[in-house]
Amino acid sequence: MPPVSRRSALGGASARWSCFHCAVSGPPKTPAWSMHACGACRAVRLDGRLQHLALAPEDVRPFDHAAELSALNERIEVANAAQRASSPSLDAEALARLARDGERRNGLTVVSVCDGKGTLLGILLNAGVRVRRYVSVECDEHARRVCRAHYGGADYAARPHLAPDALRFVADATALSVAQLRGCDAWPVHLLAGSTPCDDISGCNERASQLGMQAEHSRLLYDFATLFRTLLAAGNDGVPLALFYENVVPASTRDRHALRSAFDGLPVLESEGAIFEAAR
Repeated sequence: MPPVSRRSALGGASARWSCFHCAVSGPPKTPAWSMHACGACRAVRLDGRLQHLALAPEDVRPFDHAAELSALNERIEVANAAQRASSPSLDAEALARLARDGERRNGLTVVSVCDGKGTLLGILLNAGVRVRRYVSVECDEHARRVCRAHYGGADYAARPHLAPDALRFVADATALSVAQLRGCDAWPVHLLAGSTPCDDISGCNERASQLGMQAEHSRLLYDFATLFRTLLAAGNDGVPLALFYENVVPASTRDRHALRSAFDGLPVLESEGAIFEAAR
């Protein structure tokens, strides 16, 4: 069930979360595949759907949502403190400069690596963020086609925050360069986002420990981190560069260390997915 932020935070910091859905609507009416309780509190209701999943209540691993929520809030505080102490992190003044530059250019320039079908763009638009240029870096032709169908040639009345010619597509995430970004009028970059493949490091893959960060798909993380450092080194026309990167928690300690070190020690927030959705 969707949580709600109960207090805002300083620029760049994460907000703490608390559950309100069950207090308003009551406990969830259907169990999820991995749990049979609300994702942000301990409210539980079992019904016949559990039997359809061929699971008995004793087969479902207990999940203490209240404890996990408390632990997440503690990790948020630690991550925020680490962010404030990290020199590359953007403070409130830098974020304000970034926003002013985006306003001056009539929208942000966003580069999304391993973009899929453009979900990030939808999130930004739904949040009211004006986007002037959106570079979708995605190798899957079908995903690019979905993104183009949703957001290409945007109707201003339907999407007033998206420039009609905002979309640019790049197929090769390993070859993206400053020159290429300049060439497609995507410079400077306000937000660099990435969600590289997790299949080589996820605990859902029984071969993950053998593959790891050096495997074909997950090693795209290193190309993404190199792009981040390249943009910083190029100066980005003096505009602060925001970074967002997401992935699963790697199955092995070795790969956890590799993922963290790829960004030169930038602080990482580790979350528990089951707090927010039906997955660990």
